[in-house]
Amino acid sequence: MTRINLLPAERLARLRQKVYVRGAVLAALALVAAAFAADALHAGTARRLAQIAANQDDQIAAVQGLDVQIQAARRALKAYQDRISDIKNLRKVRRFYPTFLSDFVRSVPEGVTVKTLQTLGGGTQAAPLQVEITASVSGFVDVLAWIVAMEALHFSNLDLAGPLSASGSGSDQQVEIKIKGRYAPAL
Repeated sequence: MTRINLLPAERLARLRQKVYVRGAVLAALALVAAAFAADALHAGTARRLAQIAANQDDQIAAVQGLDVQIQAARRALKAYQDRISDIKNLRKVRRFYPTFLSDFVRSVPEGVTVKTLQTLGGGTQAAPLQVEITASVSGFVDVLAWIVAMEALHFSNLDLAGPLSASGSGSDQQVEIKIKGRYAPAL
């Protein structure tokens, strides 16, 4: 069968042009619709990401609040442990000073008059009590007896600082001496 085209060529060209224009307009509309859909999709994604970021910011703030509470609890625990340590040290010292003073009094012979007694330190084996004593003695025999008695009663590293001053004369002469040492009993 033969096909006969009864329309003039100009008219066919215009019709073809309209079809192309309509196709181009439809393609452009499809592109615009796709662009709007992509924009809406991106806007929804951006909104979800903004919500996630806000939730994470809230979670970060909550964690930071917990961190502040944890730091406060650690400080309170440290203060509590320090108090317990102080109480333990006081209990050790409570037993220590009566022992120290008892040993000290037992070590002082009759011819010695103690003028000053200074202590420094903890009084444990690890950190012995530093002792500095100023006394008046009537003779160096008394000093020797005193040092021997002190060494028998947990005193150590005793250093005698020679006569600081002398008063009186003859058998009534009193010599002032200074003794430095350590005291560390086994408690």
